[in-house]
Amino acid sequence: MKKKLIIGLIIFITVILAAIIGGWILSKKEKIATTSTTAGQSYLNKTKTIADNVSFIWLYQNNIFGIRKEGQNNSIFSYNLNSSEINNIKKLPFETTREATISPSASKILVLSAKIGQEQGIIIELASSKQFLLNKFIRSASWLNEEEIVYYYQDINTGSNNISKSKIDGTNWEKIIDINQEGVELYPLKDYVILAGEPDEGLYDNIQILNLKDKSLTNQNQIWGIIKPLYGTNRVLVSKLNSDDTTNTTMDLKIINLDSGKETPIAQGNYFSDATWLKDQNVLFEGSNVSLKSGFFLFNSTTDQMTSLFHSENYATTEVDRPTNIIFFSENKTLYFIVDNTFYKLPLSP
Repeated sequence: MKKKLIIGLIIFITVILAAIIGGWILSKKEKIATTSTTAGQSYLNKTKTIADNVSFIWLYQNNIFGIRKEGQNNSIFSYNLNSSEINNIKKLPFETTREATISPSASKILVLSAKIGQEQGIIIELASSKQFLLNKFIRSASWLNEEEIVYYYQDINTGSNNISKSKIDGTNWEKIIDINQEGVELYPLKDYVILAGEPDEGLYDNIQILNLKDKSLTNQNQIWGIIKPLYGTNRVLVSKLNSDDTTNTTMDLKIINLDSGKETPIAQGNYFSDATWLKDQNVLFEGSNVSLKSGFFLFNSTTDQMTSLFHSENYATTEVDRPTNIIFFSENKTLYFIVDNTFYKLPLSP
């Protein structure tokens, strides 16, 4: 009898210990899973939506300006960084846009229509709302300086294709060079213009560099993604496919000096959604799997040091949540950007 009691007691204690240990293991597994999920969350979980149907934003005089569609109309709007108030300031003369670039001072914007049969471009001065309509055969355009633009002209009636430049009002026109290529995007620098063919999934495999001094064209046998010139210089910020990676899954973000050919490495990752020059010539960018992190980073071009503004471990941006038009407003420590035509802000401090 005593032996049965002892055996029963041992079984009872064993069951209790097993339950305790099993509960501890289960709780530990749940804790690890929660930590892993939290670490892998998209930064979009921490954002605040400002506006929908937004295609382009930029910073000017402590306000963010942008283009958004309401009904059938596209308008330029302003977003007050202090009051968070949004106001439409100028209606655009076309329904859809395919290209928008700002002047070096950010006080003017050049917008091109995206509707077939409605090829039209317009330049608008923000302070005065003064506007200049562009020739309907201008397919792509950007800023040489505050008062001059360079553009790709394609006359479908005559078959004339060329790169030209002029004042924003159309005066002082000059043809730079005739070209045979179609679908060209232009990225001007001080003495050069980068010509990029139509991208395939965000990558350009047809890059040419036009020298404005001798009007020569040089082919680049590389695949580029991001192309961001620094106005007034011959330095350009680019992401390009790493030629040493046979799997084609690694991109390098670099600053290239077109005068010397010097390349300054910034970061390496699986993908860079966007990058931009700041006023102090530092670089703000968003990337996936950058030093095993994904998020927003700041590169100091003086010290060559990279710091993280916001990142998630074990998280990689996908095509669904890749940000564009990224802006960092240091006064309120907030990032602003567009994802899938939604204008977001991401506060970096509680």
